[in-house]
Amino acid sequence: MITKTMSKEERLVVIKEVHQKWLKKQALRQRLAEGAKKVRKWTDEVEAPKRKKEKDAFDKLIDGYDTNHNQWTDGSKYLAEHYGDRAADQKSYESEWN
Repeated sequence: MITKTMSKEERLVVIKEVHQKWLKKQALRQRLAEGAKKVRKWTDEVEAPKRKKEKDAFDKLIDGYDTNHNQWTDGSKYLAEHYGDRAADQKSYESEWN
């Protein structure tokens, strides 16, 4: 820190120290910028995966409410597979008295 009571030589020494500190900081910034440039070059070669938008996930969730995952799409096949002859007997019984 420079004060009024310092001589010219003392002030020059302080200024040189501050200048050296500033040069070191600039050199560090330059090295970091060069490293960042290399990283940007690497990441530009392969496209990074994009994050899914929250709106898309919400829309997918809402669309999922319209589908019934518990629904068997082929009723006759379901009856035949799980109930077999019993379902056929019941169907014939119900059709007789109508």
